[in-house]
Formats: sequence, structure tokens, C-alpha cells
Amino acid sequence: MGLNFCYDSLIKTDHPFSSVYKTDFEKNLSPINQGWAGYDMSPDITDEDLISGKKRVDLLYRTHAWLLKPHFDIKTLTVDSMKNIDEKYYYVIDVFVFSFWKSEEAKYPNIPKQVIDDINNNKAKILVLFIQEALRHVDNDKINNIFEQWVKTYNLPNHSIVVSSGSYNFKLRDTDHVVYIPFSFWQMHKQTNLKEFFDLSSKAIEIKMKRDYAFLCYNRRPHLHRQKLVYSLHKKCLLKFGLVSLNKVTNPKKIDTGIPPAFFDMLPMIFDDTNLDQNQANSYMSKDFLNTYISVITETLYNYDLFPSEKIYKTIIMGHPFLVLSSKGFLKMLKDMGYKTFDKWFDESYDNEDSLLLRIEKISREVQKFIQLTHKERGEQLLEMLPILRYNFEKYISDLEDRNFQKLLEDELCK
Repeated sequence: MGLNFCYDSLIKTDHPFSSVYKTDFEKNLSPINQGWAGYDMSPDITDEDLISGKKRVDLLYRTHAWLLKPHFDIKTLTVDSMKNIDEKYYYVIDVFVFSFWKSEEAKYPNIPKQVIDDINNNKAKILVLFIQEALRHVDNDKINNIFEQWVKTYNLPNHSIVVSSGSYNFKLRDTDHVVYIPFSFWQMHKQTNLKEFFDLSSKAIEIKMKRDYAFLCYNRRPHLHRQKLVYSLHKKCLLKFGLVSLNKVTNPKKIDTGIPPAFFDMLPMIFDDTNLDQNQANSYMSKDFLNTYISVITETLYNYDLFPSEKIYKTIIMGHPFLVLSSKGFLKMLKDMGYKTFDKWFDESYDNEDSLLLRIEKISREVQKFIQLTHKERGEQLLEMLPILRYNFEKYISDLEDRNFQKLLEDELCK
């Protein structure tokens, strides 16, 4: 069937990201509509540049249609062009930043009258995409208020708004008018050589290749749960056995973390040519995975929300066993999605703990136990794990090829 993603205007119908803006980043963090809330930043732009808003930067316009097109059958059109076309469409509102959901102005988008008429005539629905991030429990009231205000302002019929984000446990209040479809953009990767990555890793496992370090633990942004995990590994004298990164904390005294000041003096923590100023979400550092046996993943969210980001999917692609610090039930979510974990070798009871500190302590103990193995024992353990690693990789590729997200959107549009 395919999907029609419609916007108010496009620079080019099949190239909707081609407009380049020279503007202050902060002034454009939360556009309410028009599908221009996301940008690709040039590689010399740092987090400090974006936060300060002082540096004028080139921002490359993009839409989720552009991001999804490599894997799904999507046509990008304007609302005006749909007037004489007898096909259903989604009026797309792209959201790329969390600040959108905190804006009072977000409650009152300027939706064209034609779209409202088409919705009432069962020709169109509103599609809100936040798939690179996750709708968070902490913002639940604000987010639900926004959708409910849209329904009230435009007197929308049932099932007229479809919302998708990376959160697998976000709750809507108004399920009559708003439909929620969880989908993480990070389930897709543009690279065409994914099998090469996995084959390289599996070959290293088959020959029981000796690695210099026991574990890999990436931490770019120093969120609280990452600080606490790395500090726990530090207290147990485990850091020297791993490749561990952690960016500096700009104001460690602002929050009472229970971590002594001397720890923050060790930051930033880097290895090799690690660049903590750039988001490496789409980078594949094969040498890091091949030089370690397992990954200790610190996911983006850890309080309540279940959001599988690129961190877990890259690890699956690279054929690495994993321990995951995230919200309670993260491993259960993976299993519900059809993936397998490593409970035969690791105590995964940490996934059931309400307390973040208990999850961290149990994960640290598993790292400690793994470090106590010899290189030979680690290699043998990885070989035992290889069938699960291969199963997870094949499951990932199968989901990519099945286009499940497209099918869900198509089915919803036809109702």
C-alpha cells in the first residue's frame, strides 16, 4: 500500500530535508508545526555551542519521512497536492526535541482547514512522530494535555491522532481519540554492511580471540545513573579491566549524588580517540567491541520509561553479550519483543529491582564475576553464547525487513 506523509510545504517533494538554515539553534528548538524540528549538525558543533546558542550554525532541515524512507515505502507530499488525489494520508508533525512537550504553544498548532476537513471525511489522520526519543512518564500530564487540547480545539473524531515514540510503556489518557504505536527509530540502521559487522564478531568468537579488556561501557552524557554505575565500578577497582568512557560533570555539587568530589576530578574518562563532544549514535567502533568480551550498557532512561535506543541495537548488531542498566523491566521488554538475554551466564535479577542503586550493585557484581574468569574461560563462555548472539542479530534483521511499523501505520490509516 505505502504511506503518504504530508506537510504544509516542502522544498522538494522527494527531498524534504534540503533547506539549509543559518540561524540561532536555541530559537528553533521547538517549532510547533511544519515538520522542521530536527536538524543534522555539522561535525564541528559541540554540545556547548548548542546549549549556549551563541554560535551561529548551519542547520540541515530534515523530517522523519527522510529518516524512514530507506526502509519503508513512503511518499512525501504537500497537503495541497492531496486535494485531487483519492488516497488517504497522514498529516505529519515531526518532533525531535523534548522541549516541544513543555511548550504551552504546542497545545495550539496551526493545522490547515483542509486537513481537518479530510480528517472528518476519513481521508486523513494526524501523525506525531517522536521516534528518535521517548515520550517520558515525567512529562505524561503535559503530553496528554497537548493531545486533548488538539481534540477540543478542532473537535476531532475518534482515532484521528496517531502518536509514535520510542517508549514501550507510555500511557495515554484519551485512547478514544489518540492511538499510540511504540517504535524506536534505532531499530533501523542505514548501514548496508550490518552482516559484515556481525560476521567479524562471530568469527572472533569462534576462534576464541583473546581481547585486551573484559568489558566495554560507553557513557557520553554523564546522566546520574551513569555516574553512579561508573563510580560503583571504580569503588570495586574494576575500571582498569574495561574500556570505559564518561564525560565531565559541569556542576557536580548541584545534586547530592553521594559520590565524593575526588571521583569527578577523574572526569572526563576517555580511551583511545574517544570524542565525548559528538554524539556517536550512528558510529560503529568495531575495534572497541573486538577488544572486549561483553558490553555494560547504560541506556538513555532509567527511572520508569522503557526506551530501547541505539545502544542496545548496536550491541546486538556487533554480536556482544550485554548487561543493561536502564529502567526496571528493560530485559523483560526485550524478551517480549522476541529477543533473548543471557540469564544462563549472568544473574539478571537486577532487572526486577525497583531501586536504581540495587540494579547498579547487582550489575557491578556480575562485571566483577566476569573479570575473575581467565581469558580462556571468557572465550569459551562467548562461544556458548554465540547461538543467542546469532539469534538476536537475525531477529533484528528480520524485523527490519518485515516493515512492521509501516504495516501498523497502514492498518491504522485504513480504519
